[in-house]
Amino acid sequence: MERSYKVREFTHLKGLKGLSETQLDQHFKLYEGYVKNTNLLREQVGEMMAKGQTETPIFAELVRRLPFEQNGMVLNEYYFDNMTPNGGDIPRSG
Repeated sequence: MERSYKVREFTHLKGLKGLSETQLDQHFKLYEGYVKNTNLLREQVGEMMAKGQTETPIFAELVRRLPFEQNGMVLNEYYFDNMTPNGGDIPRSG
């Protein structure tokens, strides 16, 4: 698994109405952890695949854990992408 994910920058959200800077910092750190763990797990899974160790409980656990970390990364990116510092228009109903 060759591709390495990079932490995206979302500091433009500082000063966002409704979330304190502390809350945003906590979200950013959580997101950074998801990116780090996704990269680490992908590397470990790739190494085990190259060594033919795909029938081990350790491999099974890494493969089970990977979607949790990767989904956490992607969902946080969607979450941050949908925020705007000054808010937005109220969606129309119907």
